[in-house]
Amino acid sequence: MYTAYTRFDSRQEAQVWLIRCFALLLCLIWMGRLCMRLGLIQLQSPPFLELSADRIFWLLNSSGILQALLHYAPLSLSIDSLLLLLPLISLRYPLQRAFSWAYLPAISLYLIAYNASATHHEHSLIGLVAIAFLLCFKDSLRFSIVLSALRYYTCFIMASAALWKIGRGSLWQEGQITNILKLQHSKILTQAPDSLCGQWITFLLENPTVSDSLWWVATLLELIFLVGFFTRRFDALLFWAFWLFVACDYFIMGLHFWELGILTPLFLRRLTRFLD
Repeated sequence: MYTAYTRFDSRQEAQVWLIRCFALLLCLIWMGRLCMRLGLIQLQSPPFLELSADRIFWLLNSSGILQALLHYAPLSLSIDSLLLLLPLISLRYPLQRAFSWAYLPAISLYLIAYNASATHHEHSLIGLVAIAFLLCFKDSLRFSIVLSALRYYTCFIMASAALWKIGRGSLWQEGQITNILKLQHSKILTQAPDSLCGQWITFLLENPTVSDSLWWVATLLELIFLVGFFTRRFDALLFWAFWLFVACDYFIMGLHFWELGILTPLFLRRLTRFLD
């Protein structure tokens, strides 16, 4: 009986600790976006929207919700405020699901409105929606099931990206990374070629063997997440592989995937072992 109660207390304490950890990360990420002037109120009513081939985007656009989010300042400010305040409240009341259920639609609407106005889909925001969904579960058993599912989802995100490169043949295509670098850093190469970043990109362009090697290493860092589908023994390795991949993407491609890192605590066994 003592063991059973101890186990329950450990699961509950681990769940509360994780909820507070994720709530703090959500708050910090949102504060970072506000500092980068990426809040809805800061997008300054973009005149054009890019809906892509996404039916949810079409539905929200045809219903007028997207226009309201981006052009009606009180609504934009309300969503921005909720995305800051709700995680702070969850830090104080980690097992109150109402705040998480309010946060989930708010961050989902922000993701859609931001991506539509930015004319591209920013995949790193998916991690915030996934964690918001996790925090909606108060029961420790359901919480642990969703947590495990999100861990597999993270493995799928990373491994599928590598398999896509391999399957399409882009990994082996000559000049692939060179063309990507030229496209990704065209502004720096034309406006600031003598800057530190410009010199680094120029070095990669002039040394295709180095750039190709980095391209393969980055793909390998994604591919090793296949291991996560079969065992948790190497979760610590996957944690560091993710952040090394993020660093490589930033210094080579100039891409920012750091927000997707909110999913990486799922690979820290010290935080999740009591929820198994």
